[in-house]
Amino acid sequence: MPGYLAIIAGKDEYLVDQDGRACFEKAKKAAGADAEAEVISGQIVRVDDARGLEVQFTESVKTLSMFGSKRVIWLRNFNLVSDSVQAKSEEVKESLAAMLKVVVESDPAVSIVISATPYDGRRKDLANLKADATEFILHAAPSKSPFDKGDAQADSQVALAVERFKALGVKVERGVPEVIVGRVGQSTRLVLGECEKLATYVGPGGTVKEADVHLIVPTFGEGDFFEPIEALASRDLKWGLESLDRYFF
Repeated sequence: MPGYLAIIAGKDEYLVDQDGRACFEKAKKAAGADAEAEVISGQIVRVDDARGLEVQFTESVKTLSMFGSKRVIWLRNFNLVSDSVQAKSEEVKESLAAMLKVVVESDPAVSIVISATPYDGRRKDLANLKADATEFILHAAPSKSPFDKGDAQADSQVALAVERFKALGVKVERGVPEVIVGRVGQSTRLVLGECEKLATYVGPGGTVKEADVHLIVPTFGEGDFFEPIEALASRDLKWGLESLDRYFF
């Protein structure tokens, strides 16, 4: 087994990559200044790409330094465990099995970080390594509705939005972060990007209001019916009719 194994998986690319980078930096620090570090793109576009990735990863893991220094490898944006047509093919499954076998049989002088996104939570390939992993982080899938309770990802995104607004030097009305997450919460990167747009709109020291969010932030994914619901719940007929017009036309 590798001396350090971190597995991070989820559908939100930003959160998975953020934790993957943190684990990679942690592993490099623990391995020492002389350690060799390498980042390998784990993305495939075609089924045929899987074999090349398998060979590259295997060679990297098995190539140990002549001088005894350690190796740290980050398999980044690994998409062989997604729900794609490619990931479901037998050829890709064979390469995946071979790569995970290499992980299990790797030298203790090697540290491995795997950040997998998008991730199909029904698959057990990575989960089977949980007991052997130093760190195993599985990000919850975004909720299908902004009103679902116990949505860990939404809670995390709200907290990140609050932090980003503070860093940008603007204030927000109560409920603004939640509204942003309700509109673009399928992607943390989009949430933070919209925070920056709103901060630019109100200017340094300004206050972001709910109306600003509905004016500036477009709707994405499954949360795009959020504005009409909010308008009708507020008993604002004019806003409700305008939002319905925007949604349907």
